Amino acid sequence: MSDTPHVFNVIEADFDQLVIANSQTQPVFVDFWAAWCGPCQTLMPILEKLAEEYQGKFVLAKINSDEQKNLAAQNGVRSLPTIKVFYKGKEVDSFTGVQPEPVIRQIIETHIERESDKIRNEGLAEIKNGDEKKGLELLIKAVEMDPSRDYLKLDLAKGYISVGDAGKATETLETLPYNLRNSDEAEKINAMINFINATQNAPSDTELEALIIKHPDNLEARYQLGASKVLEDNNEAALKQFLEIMQCDRKFRDDAGLNGILEVFKLLGAEHELVKQYRRKLAMLLH
Repeated sequence: MSDTPHVFNVIEADFDQLVIANSQTQPVFVDFWAAWCGPCQTLMPILEKLAEEYQGKFVLAKINSDEQKNLAAQNGVRSLPTIKVFYKGKEVDSFTGVQPEPVIRQIIETHIERESDKIRNEGLAEIKNGDEKKGLELLIKAVEMDPSRDYLKLDLAKGYISVGDAGKATETLETLPYNLRNSDEAEKINAMINFINATQNAPSDTELEALIIKHPDNLEARYQLGASKVLEDNNEAALKQFLEIMQCDRKFRDDAGLNGILEVFKLLGAEHELVKQYRRKLAMLLH
């Protein structure tokens, strides 16, 4: 088959444009093949047919491994045929050898955008833009539309966090399989659940700050204020309170000060400047 909008040949010079750049808008299935490879000749027509059938929901990039040895080596190709799936600039899946058409369809369906994905993205955008209620409604709709896609439920749990509903967020996490329930994203959600629960029925920030000025050793007030600051995305103020708790009493709530700091670290990520700064403070305090 000659090049079409959905099926095309790729050489090293245009790999970045035709594969990496293309993958920003749809999955790109990259077929590493060779003319002498019998299984390649069996698989390629199946892939070409499906690419045309799906009409741009994914595209097929064909790379002749004999002619493009550098590309094959750079992508770790060791046997033919090898299919690698790129999305958003990264390799997200791969398989080798001839697979039956139903199996290939299942792989394709895993990666193409569905209507539930569009609704999910709209929901996340609404939350980011400050309309948490509308965003949550869209995330609920996405899960109802595609209940078998567990990652949608992970986003739904984040939606419940955005409106402060720790109970619903917990319930949603409990429906996830083990691997997602213990993923980094789930740990971040659990950290937020803990902070939401800590602020239930707590005084306002102003009242807590006044209470701490009068009673600096009121560690419960400090913990509530720290949790509230996390929910306000004022993580530096939160870390200051949690560190103060550590300095006052490591036994308070089973080392709640340290646990609070570590949960904020999870939310921010290892490379965040605040994390680096407070790791140094922790090291000085602990040693």
